[in-house]
Amino acid sequence: MLFILVMDVLCHLVHKASEEELLQPLARRVLQHRISLYADDVVIFLLPSASDINITLDILQLFGEASGLKTNVQKSSVHPIQCLEEDKAILHNHLPFQISHFPSKYLGVPLFPLKLTLAQVQPLLDKVADRLQGWKADLLTNASRCILVQFVLTSMMIYLLLALDLPPQALKAIDKIRRGFLWKGRKEVRGGHCLIAWPKVAKPCFLGGLGFSHFQFLGWALRMRWPWLQKTEPGKAWAFLPVKAQHQVKAFYAAAVVSVVGNGKHVLFWTDRWMAGQSLEHTFPHLFRFVTARGRGRTVFNALDNRRWVSDLKGAHTVDVIFEYLQLWDFLGNFELQPDLEDTHIWQFSTTGTFSIKSAYEALFTGAILFALGRGFGIAGPLASADFSCGL
Repeated sequence: MLFILVMDVLCHLVHKASEEELLQPLARRVLQHRISLYADDVVIFLLPSASDINITLDILQLFGEASGLKTNVQKSSVHPIQCLEEDKAILHNHLPFQISHFPSKYLGVPLFPLKLTLAQVQPLLDKVADRLQGWKADLLTNASRCILVQFVLTSMMIYLLLALDLPPQALKAIDKIRRGFLWKGRKEVRGGHCLIAWPKVAKPCFLGGLGFSHFQFLGWALRMRWPWLQKTEPGKAWAFLPVKAQHQVKAFYAAAVVSVVGNGKHVLFWTDRWMAGQSLEHTFPHLFRFVTARGRGRTVFNALDNRRWVSDLKGAHTVDVIFEYLQLWDFLGNFELQPDLEDTHIWQFSTTGTFSIKSAYEALFTGAILFALGRGFGIAGPLASADFSCGL
């Protein structure tokens, strides 16, 4: 706790320098994220200017002298983001740190401005494959291999899937390793060695599978956590940043969450499901096409203030648009905000209404067909000698 309090001083020093305009703004819009802290790891975002660099170095030196936590030059590096050659020259002349380039690794996660390629995540695949070398697969029972696949090989990827959208080829490569160890105890196997197709094996136990995590679905379920926290805990330091998610994640999240409007400050007017369990986007599709990009980001509170939602409609309106406009006007005429009541958000796939990764993952299998494995399985049917039951 004492260490956290000390590191918090550094955060306040950087924010104070920004508030006093000693540091140049990072962008035209208000961008609050100047510094990220995790234990003794610090990331500071700056413009490549001599004045900003010198002020930041003075802050680090002052903090080091006061706390004893001095900057380790050997372990520090600079990562230019969309910098010109003259900007890189300024960094080289004023900073005593090594200039590195993306992709880089921070807290065990590879960082890259673009989507990672298979070659860039190959070290991660090699790390998973290296775990097989110390296991005596020939001495392990089938049930023991199941445990190692799910609780070691699979769990190694959870941290990365929480933060990254790995290439499909990488997920297939890891599945190939898991499949090979399950059936033959080695990294690679031929198709004839696999008694059951992997998509069936990777189903949850209640659908007749072995409960091995489906990496694509697991990644989607893990990353749904970020829009949920952004919606339900807007006070988090990162909540104002845009959350990038795949189309599938956004679509499933939109279908799974229903909002109950209180003060309307944390419910999006057009896209959240707050009107009788539906969104205005789907209830009034013709009208929604004429909403500006800025208007689509308005909350219910902002949209109803002086009827700003009306000014967000642009373009030539057709009869269908006018009809839906009048319907929405009538509905809003009888709607009132409750200033003293916070907005609530309900996750429909859990009995408590609260999001959980488990409920999201299982919901992604909605509509899947039950595959009856029984106690064991083989080419010709259940095998008495192979116990692959889920109750391991």
